[in-house]
Amino acid sequence: METQDSHIKTQIIKSTAKLFLAHGCKRITMDDIASELHISKRTLYTHFANKEELLEAFLEYMTVTMEEKKKEVVDNNESPVSLMLSLFLFWGKYNHELNLTLNDMKSLYPDLYRKYFESKSALRTGEIKAALRIAAERGELRKDVDIDRSVAVLHHFFSKVTSHEMTTETLGMIGEGGYTFLRGLLSVPAIERLDSQDIKSKIQIQ
Repeated sequence: METQDSHIKTQIIKSTAKLFLAHGCKRITMDDIASELHISKRTLYTHFANKEELLEAFLEYMTVTMEEKKKEVVDNNESPVSLMLSLFLFWGKYNHELNLTLNDMKSLYPDLYRKYFESKSALRTGEIKAALRIAAERGELRKDVDIDRSVAVLHHFFSKVTSHEMTTETLGMIGEGGYTFLRGLLSVPAIERLDSQDIKSKIQIQ
């Protein structure tokens, strides 16, 4: 059962998320957050000592939200190849949503910014490797594919497409490159299935 303190803390984080996503974290002050919630600054500081601590809570909250949304992506993709392509788009959209806040973090809180991207980088590497191994077990990859090297290349594309500094045009170009590289790893039957399912258009890589 949620206590009163934990309820207030949850509401603070949700209101902070709303403000940070709309305006970034640089322009938003602790006063703004207290005003949004109609609480005193004293109450706010009881739960969070400063804005950096609140920013960390915001990132944790967004990570949980992201994992819930990502589960839908995973559940809706039976093929590891289509899953990887869908995750490619998912990560790009997720970081685009965080664009303003991440941009502010880079200059204001560089250590937190680096910690955030390192954690997401490790997560993406694990997801890519797992998907490629399953694809190999199902015979969806060419026999000569080096999985570790392929993971490194695909991770590079993922890192680029999830950069918050990407423009829509550049995002499309990087996405096209990632799709082309992944397609080149596939066995002939897997390519035929991929093309027949028209997965490329479904995940909107243009």
